[in-house]
Amino acid sequence: MEGFKLEEYLGKYEFSGPEMLCASDLEGWKMQDILNMADAKSQAMWQNLSLAYTEVRGHPLLREEILKDYSPTFHKDKNIIVTAGAEEALYATIKALLTPNDHAIIMSPCYQSHFEIPKSIGCQVSEWSLNPKENWQPDLRQLKSLIQPNTKLIVINIPHNPTGMLCSESILKEIIKIAEAHGIYLLNDEIYRFMEHDDAQRLPNIADIYTRGISVNVMTKAYGLAGLRIGWVVSNDTKLISEIESYKHYLSICNSAPSEILAIIALKNKHEILNINKDYLLKNLTLLKKFMKEHQDQFEWVEPSGGCIGFIKLKNEPDVSKFCDRIREKENLLLLPADVYHVSEPYFRIGFGRKNFPTCLDKFKKYLQIRKAS
Repeated sequence: MEGFKLEEYLGKYEFSGPEMLCASDLEGWKMQDILNMADAKSQAMWQNLSLAYTEVRGHPLLREEILKDYSPTFHKDKNIIVTAGAEEALYATIKALLTPNDHAIIMSPCYQSHFEIPKSIGCQVSEWSLNPKENWQPDLRQLKSLIQPNTKLIVINIPHNPTGMLCSESILKEIIKIAEAHGIYLLNDEIYRFMEHDDAQRLPNIADIYTRGISVNVMTKAYGLAGLRIGWVVSNDTKLISEIESYKHYLSICNSAPSEILAIIALKNKHEILNINKDYLLKNLTLLKKFMKEHQDQFEWVEPSGGCIGFIKLKNEPDVSKFCDRIREKENLLLLPADVYHVSEPYFRIGFGRKNFPTCLDKFKKYLQIRKAS
């Protein structure tokens, strides 16, 4: 399996000094702030917690809390498995579903594991490319042209990383119609759900509206709780959930007991957490939109509709890696060059989900002003 370029890049720099101006998540909550939200039952669970093995599929109360966002027909013992983050969810799901004789279609650009895991199995993999000239919107004709007799899985990521693309519900239903006509599974990496900039544009969970739909989500992004490493898979296909469980036996085996209780508390206080997070996210987005307008001679983008990241194109120089290197060296700011997404054009990812974003953006502006004057 090819090295994970994005994670290797962040691993090299994220914890070694530079301030993150490309973070894909929100500001992390303090553990005590989450514990302060706990009701009496949750407090008792936390205070009496045994640091022993946990259930492979996740704490029953955690599964119940997660499923409150899904179809009431789903059952905590059949239709969900809690995983060690979204990465384990993706890995175990794709491994459980595909064989070397299968074909997979992957929305691109993408988080590398979407593409690399099917390749490692020996599958034929086709990229379903998003085009900035079409506002990064999915091209349904292209999707139809990619389907083969052995196509078993389509992987999408809406809201999208790294572009922030959010399609309409009508387009999503057309994608489902295409998949359904060929009996194809449809996995949506829904990690940016609840981070739509306009709540009215929120799409349904794919598992709720398609019998072969697979929803993957996590506490990392919308909740600002990356350190919990709590993700999940929800599906109508109970056999698939059992097969994912079998893979998990060879991976994490079970989740962290403290993380599961903290996740239960957070989900019980979901609306408060999401509202607080959304407030500063949108304030940061307003600053970024102003920045882009002021610097349209140097950058261009399709304004994101979901998530806390934007995909920005350099106008006047082709080597985005060198550009990001200079920003890091001169201003101690970390941007993410697009080659980690296997994108050859000069794009970089910017993140606006952290509370220090205004300060980081000011430093970025300062660099650009000095560079322009020199």
